[in-house]
Amino acid sequence: MTTGTVIVTGGASGVGRALVGRLLDAGRTVVTCDIDEAGLKELAEEHQGRPLETQVRDVASHGECDTFMDAVLASHPDTDALVNNAGLYLGRPVWEYDDATIERV
Repeated sequence: MTTGTVIVTGGASGVGRALVGRLLDAGRTVVTCDIDEAGLKELAEEHQGRPLETQVRDVASHGECDTFMDAVLASHPDTDALVNNAGLYLGRPVWEYDDATIERV
């Protein structure tokens, strides 16, 4: 069994949430972040007692991303994987987005 900590961005819903569960099932420690505070709370309750940490962070912000990564790596020096899953789906084709929206997504 592989050990170590995995960081999953966008872990409150969808693919990220499913991946958090699979990684925990595989015996990994998971640190996840998302902008969805309620979703993270539900995720933490669902996996209570398992090695999961959640943080409300907006990784579209370089400052928040740096703060998050620094804190995780300081408290989990065994971190050996990152799943950069966070993203936004706004319900329209990507070619309709302006530059600011593309940067946010």
